[in-house]
Amino acid sequence: THLAEFHQVEGVVADRNLTLADLIGFMRVFFKKMGISEVRFKPAYNPYTEPSLEIFAFHPMLQRWVEIGNSG
Repeated sequence: THLAEFHQVEGVVADRNLTLADLIGFMRVFFKKMGISEVRFKPAYNPYTEPSLEIFAFHPMLQRWVEIGNSG
């Protein structure tokens, strides 16, 4: 489930020693700075990134997790 709004942010971070944990940590900080502290990550398939993740946040008014992003 996702909300009706659509916003897109793109960026590239490259280094030989980066891991999926680095990406998850970056995304946690990114969303926390926007006031979203409860996030979950789920493996996903995207033909343009490997590995890829779907990102979910808990919506307190809806009392459910909603998709807020995709990354890889």
